Amino acid sequence: MSILALYAAVTARRKQGPKDLTGIRQQGSTYQVRISAGLDPVTGRQLMLSGSADTEHAAIMIRDRLRQQVRDNTAARTNVTLGYLLDEWLSGHQVEETTRDSYRLLINGFIRPALGTTPLGQQCRQVPRPFEQLDAELRACRRRCHSRTFVEHRTPRPHNCDERCAAHVCTPLAVSSIRQCHAVLSGALSAAKRCGWITANPLEAAQRPRIPAPQPNPPSAEEAAKIANAAWEQDADWARSCG
Repeated sequence: MSILALYAAVTARRKQGPKDLTGIRQQGSTYQVRISAGLDPVTGRQLMLSGSADTEHAAIMIRDRLRQQVRDNTAARTNVTLGYLLDEWLSGHQVEETTRDSYRLLINGFIRPALGTTPLGQQCRQVPRPFEQLDAELRACRRRCHSRTFVEHRTPRPHNCDERCAAHVCTPLAVSSIRQCHAVLSGALSAAKRCGWITANPLEAAQRPRIPAPQPNPPSAEEAAKIANAAWEQDADWARSCG
């Protein structure tokens, strides 16, 4: 490099000034990013957005992206979990108690074990993958066994196993129940959006499970004739009126 080019490079660096590393700190070989996104509307605590990178340049890009999300009002607004949201939504949802009980069974049996501990902000960033993945798992097995082998005991309490404690056999969850899980999640996330906890309902981008096409099985001509003959034998007047 010539003296003139070296002088130009040094001058350019001086004009740029020091790098803005606000919200970035180096820990070992990685760079941690942490910026404020205001107050959490649920907990009232300071809401922080965070990330990490292997290089200083990558950390600056993450920091600037998070800042842009805050400016555009698209960042997650709360750190509460999906399970917390479901409990709050269910307690205030205006439905019959029998319906509420059925929703609670769906939440505790299928939704909470899979997604309940995940923060809403993380759910929003991963749209719609977590919800579609849950649908796929429930269609394969209601216990979400992931092809594991285990014994399904007849009771969680201490007991002596008998024929009722058998090896697990995968049983898909009915499509109607999966669609109800989808409806519960959609209702809770829509409420979170109305309350300002999130900026968008992540379930709107997920594909809703389809209802299987009906498969009618009408009687054959011979079976229909037998039904008609039986009707004549039992009540001629009724059979004549239907004729």
